[in-house]
Amino acid sequence: KMKPKVTMYTMAKEVGMSIAAVSRAFDPKSCLKPEKRDLILETAKRLGYVPNRMASRLSSEPLRIGVLIYGQVRVYYSILERGIQSAFRSYMDYKVELDLQILDRAEAAEEDAARVIDGFADGGIDGVIISGIFSRDAISHINRLEENGIPLCLLGSDLPECGRSFVSMNDTVTTGRLAAEFMSLTVGERRDVVLFTEGRSSPGQNEIDDSFMSAAEKMALTVREVIETGNREDTAYDRMVSILSGSRIPGGVYCTSANSVPICRAIAESGHEGKSIFLASDVFPALDHYLEAGIVTGTIYQDPLYQARKAFEAMFLLLSEGREPDEFIRSTPQLVLRSNRKLYN
Repeated sequence: KMKPKVTMYTMAKEVGMSIAAVSRAFDPKSCLKPEKRDLILETAKRLGYVPNRMASRLSSEPLRIGVLIYGQVRVYYSILERGIQSAFRSYMDYKVELDLQILDRAEAAEEDAARVIDGFADGGIDGVIISGIFSRDAISHINRLEENGIPLCLLGSDLPECGRSFVSMNDTVTTGRLAAEFMSLTVGERRDVVLFTEGRSSPGQNEIDDSFMSAAEKMALTVREVIETGNREDTAYDRMVSILSGSRIPGGVYCTSANSVPICRAIAESGHEGKSIFLASDVFPALDHYLEAGIVTGTIYQDPLYQARKAFEAMFLLLSEGREPDEFIRSTPQLVLRSNRKLYN
């Protein structure tokens, strides 16, 4: 016959103390008379009780996690926001508070983002998650977190020079290889491709670009042009119009950033649907029409929702239980076509 599980309630009844006292006994920093702590720990050993650290959080001070999302493409950073909020709701009963700051690059300068980071460093925050900061100028502000003993997670891209604790991002190398193989299988005899990228300021984007170009060369694809858009829709649109008005349309176009919609619009307005393979990034409602129309051949889902959820979850477990995460938490890139689009909502 299986023995009944020993719980905190069992322990409280056995030692004749409150549940809060039992919880505090397993926290060396808590205030509890030594004789009471000894009795509880001896009883726990005798009964085989293993404390639930999550439950013990109920008697602790609230944890405060600060999140800064500094974004340019709203449809992308709104997904990061949803992921953070979703993870926060999962843990909010365990005395954790969220200070979420969202700054749009069109409305806020990097100095504004730096002030938010400084506020986190000085404002009693226990852990910080940052997305969208790539500038080396921000490193001194970011490093103040480490100087103050505040663990940092970078979300979406790495900045190795700063004192971050861990990173939650896409598997960039696999993404580039996947894109190159898809292009190689679909472009046919026209082996030249054009790469649209956010630019060299983002380490994560750099890794995708470099991986794609390296794999493309091995697969006998020629990357004839690399176009840096800076995530500006007008730049992406104008450059795609220019390409389509030229004498030689490429066999394929790959956009590594979330700025695929203006490229789709340029293709649609030019009447060149289906004349080039177009591979986009991630899954947004605005892409659905173009996927159905055959303008988007496929898109690589990098799962920013998962990246954000795992960032918050890992930070909470690090702060509450001391559970050290891997240095890199990576989402798995997945190829999405018209046939399986409905699986990615």
